[in-house]
Amino acid sequence: MKPQRTSISSHDYDGIILDMLDDIVLAERHAKRLIDRIDGISQRTTLCLNIDSYLWILATVAVAAFMVGTFVGYAIHYWGD
Repeated sequence: MKPQRTSISSHDYDGIILDMLDDIVLAERHAKRLIDRIDGISQRTTLCLNIDSYLWILATVAVAAFMVGTFVGYAIHYWGD
């Protein structure tokens, strides 16, 4: 017995197309809302950190020393007695 093919009437096609158009409009609204939100965030005044260059160097060295110390401590713990 062969499977029967069902035909989709033009009314069903219209419904499918209208559903697709509704989805497109909804996606466009969400995208516009997201763009407006991003634009609003980008126009806000942000916290401006005025740190001199030597403070940046000090902070970088401190973070690097912490990372090296963490790695060395882990290595000693892992491979140590």
